[in-house]
Amino acid sequence: MSNFTPRAQQVLARKKENLANLINFVDDNPAADLLTADPLIDQAVAYGDGRKLISALVVPNLDELQKRADRLGCEIGGQDGFVTEPQLLEVFETLIVERMEAVSGPERVKKFLVLERAFQLDEDELTATLKVRRRHIIGKYEQQLAALYED
Repeated sequence: MSNFTPRAQQVLARKKENLANLINFVDDNPAADLLTADPLIDQAVAYGDGRKLISALVVPNLDELQKRADRLGCEIGGQDGFVTEPQLLEVFETLIVERMEAVSGPERVKKFLVLERAFQLDEDELTATLKVRRRHIIGKYEQQLAALYED
């Protein structure tokens, strides 16, 4: 960085610090807490370590999701374990955008996947005390989450 002016060095150092903070931020991202505050979402895992934006794996409250599907006149059914019904995904997109207004731009969930089922203890997705095993879940769904960044 010695070829840069002192001002440019300060700007680059600040940007480097912001990037490091964003990468570390995902582990304790409040986005998951904001999402699960809505009755339609039971569980959420934020993902984005080393990525330019944050995405989320969302587990819906299945009873609430069924009620919403009935009102919209559509089916919950999806593909490969994920909800794919456009009307339901639009509901989730609206909900997520509204919830993310409470945090700054880099902290916001920009892309998401909605599972058709809850995280399971017997799939090692939950601890014995029913806490979400974030790293295991991300590893399990890494391919699908990575695909969100290909657009």
